[in-house]
Amino acid sequence: MAQRGAVILLLLLGLSTGLALLLMAVQGQTRSRQLAQSAARTTRSLAEAKQALMAWSLSHKSTIYNHGRPGELPCPDLHAPDSEDAGWAGSNDDANCETAIRRTGRLPWKTLGLPRLLDGSGETLWYTVSTPFHDSDNSALNPDTPVAMPMRAHTGFGTSYPAAVALVFAPGSILPTESRDTLAAQLDV
Repeated sequence: MAQRGAVILLLLLGLSTGLALLLMAVQGQTRSRQLAQSAARTTRSLAEAKQALMAWSLSHKSTIYNHGRPGELPCPDLHAPDSEDAGWAGSNDDANCETAIRRTGRLPWKTLGLPRLLDGSGETLWYTVSTPFHDSDNSALNPDTPVAMPMRAHTGFGTSYPAAVALVFAPGSILPTESRDTLAAQLDV
């Protein structure tokens, strides 16, 4: 009789182990699918932002800050993320981005005529532009214009762009040690 009880216990242990492994495999597939969907959404948003920035640059008209130079790009959005002005270039205080701290912010999606572009984690894309390529500068732009502060962009595939004039990037989800509760934290890269 004791042997039958041991056999039943071993069968139950085997069944529960098999069931646990099956559930882990299903969860792993679900997680992989979610990660792939998230990466695809981020890729689509980044591509759309790139196209919109190029189109804006080619069709931009003069403003009070400049003369509509071909090749210039808009300043980033420095507004509170949920404000009515979110998505427009600059901030409520000033529309220019002459200082380094003002050249990095969220992608100015309204200025570009886009819907709000989100990465795979649901966060608005961010953007940084180099001097003299932002629209607050009046320096001449031509193919030989040096980038004042070269940025290096690296793709996940090993490609490097040593003299990027602007970068669009996906911030990803909030990290466990990170807080985005205050306006200062929401505007901090």
